[in-house]
Amino acid sequence: MKKLLTPTLSLLTALVLASSCATTGRYQDKANEVFENIEFADFDQASARIDQISFYQKDRNRLLYLLEKAKVEHMRGNYRSSNSYFEQAYILLDDGIKNSVGQIALSNLSNPMMTKYKGEDFEKVMLHYYKALNYYYLGIPDTALIEARRINIKLNELNDRYEDHKNKYQYDAFAQVLQASIYESTGQLNDAFIAYRNAEKVYDDHDGVYLDVSMPEQLKKDLLRTTKALGFGEEYAHYKKKYADVPEDEHTAAAIVFWENGTGPKKSQMMMTANSFEGVFVGTYSDDQTQIVIPIPAGVNIGFNAVAFPEYISGKNYFHRASVTIDGQPKYFELAEDFNAIAKQSLKDRAMREVVQTVARLATKKAASKGLKMLANHYGGGLAGDIVGTATDIAGAAIEKADTRNWQSLPSQISYVRVPLPNEGEQKVVMTKYAENGNVADTLTLKAGKNSHLISLFDMSNSGYYGQQAVAFANAPVNDYAIAGAEQTIATITSRQDPIAAPKVKEPKMIPDDVIDYTSFGIAASIGSGSFAEEGAIADALEFIGKTTWQAEALLGFNKGTKRSVFGVSLGIANYVDPWSFDEEAPDKTTDLSLGLLGKFYVAPTKGYYLTGFNFFFQPSVRYSISNNLKYSFEDYDDYGYTTETYEHSKPFDIGIKTGVGYTFPMSPDKMSRLGISIFGDAGFLERSDWGNKTGFFGLQLSYDFGIK
Repeated sequence: MKKLLTPTLSLLTALVLASSCATTGRYQDKANEVFENIEFADFDQASARIDQISFYQKDRNRLLYLLEKAKVEHMRGNYRSSNSYFEQAYILLDDGIKNSVGQIALSNLSNPMMTKYKGEDFEKVMLHYYKALNYYYLGIPDTALIEARRINIKLNELNDRYEDHKNKYQYDAFAQVLQASIYESTGQLNDAFIAYRNAEKVYDDHDGVYLDVSMPEQLKKDLLRTTKALGFGEEYAHYKKKYADVPEDEHTAAAIVFWENGTGPKKSQMMMTANSFEGVFVGTYSDDQTQIVIPIPAGVNIGFNAVAFPEYISGKNYFHRASVTIDGQPKYFELAEDFNAIAKQSLKDRAMREVVQTVARLATKKAASKGLKMLANHYGGGLAGDIVGTATDIAGAAIEKADTRNWQSLPSQISYVRVPLPNEGEQKVVMTKYAENGNVADTLTLKAGKNSHLISLFDMSNSGYYGQQAVAFANAPVNDYAIAGAEQTIATITSRQDPIAAPKVKEPKMIPDDVIDYTSFGIAASIGSGSFAEEGAIADALEFIGKTTWQAEALLGFNKGTKRSVFGVSLGIANYVDPWSFDEEAPDKTTDLSLGLLGKFYVAPTKGYYLTGFNFFFQPSVRYSISNNLKYSFEDYDDYGYTTETYEHSKPFDIGIKTGVGYTFPMSPDKMSRLGISIFGDAGFLERSDWGNKTGFFGLQLSYDFGIK
């Protein structure tokens, strides 16, 4: 039998070795040196490394090579070279990237890393952003505008291809802000207003928040400023009413500063093993627990197989915020584009559409396993067939990998700020970037000009501060640039300081992703057993579960810079009933109003601004009875007949504590609202009557709260 199995096992071994050697490891591991060079601002070395790594030279990775090379050249300040690579990528995408029959077959037998990389939809869009910047810095603003317009045109074109599971990333408000900035730089204020209005519409159509980006205050100011400057009275009145609380900017020439912050999201993979279970294989995808359902024909035993799905790991920002100091006051950059949110949403949308391809890969591997099993069974008997079939399934699972290629030199986020230019001469503006380990300040020198000007800066880490040309060491001036044929408006970075202490002006506290800073407002309702007895109130509450009572509360919580806890105050009302009362229709009871302190502690830190997950809490409070029937009535006779006297024996004040455990669920994508469920016990410490009654409560609490940053 050993001799007869040799060809089958040799084929199996060859397949495993070929596929695993070709695809082992994530993309970022293969190109780790390139991204280390980028992070430490060694763009020359990064560009050279891209040309040296064999992974980039493979035909199936051609698009990835062009995108990474183009972005690195952009960061080097080689705008013509950068656009040359971007244009090649654009042509490659426009012609369509097609895989051969052999590549598709090999991909189905192994994994999708064996096919040509076609790019994520948002990557096909963002190359136009960098082409626009390149053309702008080359002094060709009209061509830059063409590229900026192509962003939303490309988004529409891509989405029109999909009948089902259309992309949520269908529009790009930041692309409209880019267009408006270029229009303003060339004095086309009316066109700039139209672009600003289009950006506003994207946010209005999505309740003010689109892909984790809230509508910037600067956009509201730009709508007010441009309509007023253009003399559009009706539109200005509309925006003045709509944004009544927004202070207006004076219409002057300005530097519109784009700040690319952090390293972009990276693709990884998640593995799920598939087994027959009532005709389907169900798995959860991504960090929002989206379900993927893979149909399996009833009665088919798929044996042991694994399915790999790609997932994005969010990029990291060394700096969590930045500001420029104008007239002694900080003006903060506002978030305009979040690549982490865009990447994750785009990948999820694609995964929903490509379940069929996953099924095809699973089916192909199973067919190969079945064929080899039949061959081994024919030559070597049933035992040989079982061995080969199982071995093939295990091999298929071993070589199963997700496609972890992605355009990784993109930033994590893009923010922007508008800085007025001086009326004449030069003006030095301090840009402060805030980090947990200390702040960094740079000085930007702005020159006077009639029209606004667009500036793009970027920080991949704390290794340096980079603008249109890299600043690799302190006091290194940035080379001048200007739009050809237009008045020069030049921004340079003239100095760099070592990390400094926080500025004297007070800045709103911004916290990294793993630390929470927020205020929350909430309500809570509880149902359970509330006891009012002479001894052991909580024990009585547990014993008399059937005697249902209630509690209700309003909560105000504060969290300032901690990862796992929140503190606050509460105002509540609770009802307690004596389970031993002889009069069941009117038992002894008290209704208390309480004012307390709240402390809630979470088991694990949450990534994001709002705490969720398992928690325990305690809530000491002072209480006062607002309603009770603790009165003792008796009859007596006097000389004129009998009288009824009522004796009040209640004690209204109490001090108590409530403690419990629970779980908090996020109720919105940004976790600004949450739903909580808890089990708790509540005990009063003071005697509430002459007979020694104390209060106790044991029950289930449901709470809802929403937060503000």
